[in-house]
Amino acid sequence: MAEPAEIALGVESGKVVMRWHEPAQEIRFDAENARVLAEAIARAAYEAHTGIRPADGPSQITEQIRQRLTTRATHVIRSMMSDHKLPAVIAVAVVDLILREAT
Repeated sequence: MAEPAEIALGVESGKVVMRWHEPAQEIRFDAENARVLAEAIARAAYEAHTGIRPADGPSQITEQIRQRLTTRATHVIRSMMSDHKLPAVIAVAVVDLILREAT
């Protein structure tokens, strides 16, 4: 079993930079650590692109997806309600919409 790897992540001259403290042929992440690293890379990419460090809290990516899905779900719900669809049918349509975006 390999030892845990230390990774430094930052922004330099508009580029996202990752540094490993020791050479590594392979680094494996469990799902949660991969998510945390991906979020950190996304935040660094935002800062590298805009020059603005994102605020703590939900990521810009998460917020954009939330807004897009909220708008789309609202349209689906209103349309299906105007067609007098049953609540269970509407719920399935909204869940399917979200799952399509998530996968």
